[in-house]
Amino acid sequence: MSWRTMPRDEVAVIGAGPAGVSAAVQLRRSGVDVKLYEADTVGGLVRNANLVENLIGFPEGIAGPELVARLASHLAAADVEPRYERVLSVAHDDAFLIRTDRRESQVRRLIIATGTEPVPLPTVSLSERAMERVLYEVHALAGLQGARVAIVGGGDAAFDYGLHLARCNEVLILNRSARRRCLPLLWARASTCPALRYEGRATVRSIVARGDGVRVGYDGVQGRRELDADRVLVAVGRRPRLGFLDEALRGRVDGLVGSGMLYLAGDVRNGSQRQVAIAAGDGLRAAMVVRRALDEEGLCAS
Repeated sequence: MSWRTMPRDEVAVIGAGPAGVSAAVQLRRSGVDVKLYEADTVGGLVRNANLVENLIGFPEGIAGPELVARLASHLAAADVEPRYERVLSVAHDDAFLIRTDRRESQVRRLIIATGTEPVPLPTVSLSERAMERVLYEVHALAGLQGARVAIVGGGDAAFDYGLHLARCNEVLILNRSARRRCLPLLWARASTCPALRYEGRATVRSIVARGDGVRVGYDGVQGRRELDADRVLVAVGRRPRLGFLDEALRGRVDGLVGSGMLYLAGDVRNGSQRQVAIAAGDGLRAAMVVRRALDEEGLCAS
């Protein structure tokens, strides 16, 4: 079947983090049939969070895994069943063509809520053995105990990950800058955590496999230094996850957003303002705008 003659869905959402879940739930509540694509698991980066403390309604904070479970429950309550498929490419002609690892489908309006992907550690060459011990998401270390973990970074994520891991492990945070970019409250907690150490002006130069772990070489304030670690966790920044967009489509994103056919919601568009509440609000807004557009076209029941 030619993709031009495929049945065409009205709305699809790619990504089931807070933005995508919020959009899908609101669309279903509004009577809109929506397809929700998710490559991995519901929750996105929320599963990495030690504690989400600025989500209104949770004055004591909520652990990332618990919030993920609530997001999944909300989808189930709204009768939205995610399609657990990896989106390989998205192209556009008179509609969006979505190609996943299982199927191809068409959709008129698309909400992209794919979040971000980690920025690789710059200027460090890694062997294959070393790469197996260098991670970019803290959830991959769930259940780790009695280990030594080096975290590379100096922002909120690095300190949040460090505090989480330091409950059962020894942690050293290496920040190449002299300035910490984390919230003051995270630094205050880190400063009083006996299992967590911090070193500023520490630029990682090498990571070499050694036994079951790695040896990290870095330039510190006292010159060249080395440390042995079981794992290295990198948190040096993130970038929008949009690599699946067709090359021709990438140059048309702004125009399609302006025409109301394409929406970017959540971390994929928010730069440094990567917060659960902002992402959920973005998804809600996108869903409401889509519903209004479908109403104006007479494509929704009142």
